[in-house]
Amino acid sequence: MVKINGKIKGGLIALSDVVIGSIATLASYMHSQDTTFGYGTYSRTYGFPLNWLEKETIVYPGNPTFNNFYINNFLMDVVFWTLIAIPITIGLYKGYKWYKGRK
Repeated sequence: MVKINGKIKGGLIALSDVVIGSIATLASYMHSQDTTFGYGTYSRTYGFPLNWLEKETIVYPGNPTFNNFYINNFLMDVVFWTLIAIPITIGLYKGYKWYKGRK
């Protein structure tokens, strides 16, 4: 088995937390809300806890559908889910070390 330096291991754990946070943000696309507020438009937003994608459809014939991507909300969601992933990753790592030390 290859020994990994402590700094490299910490960097890999931090990188994995950011990847997990990014995947969780993209998975939060499944959470959608109907935000229709007026006649003639249909609006739906996606993302949790912040809405980072909005799809607005104008129901009159010949009018386009607008997709709005909010990069600030998307990045805040990545930070949120990364902060959620950090204690989970630390807990799993400590549990693994405890289990491995029992033998």
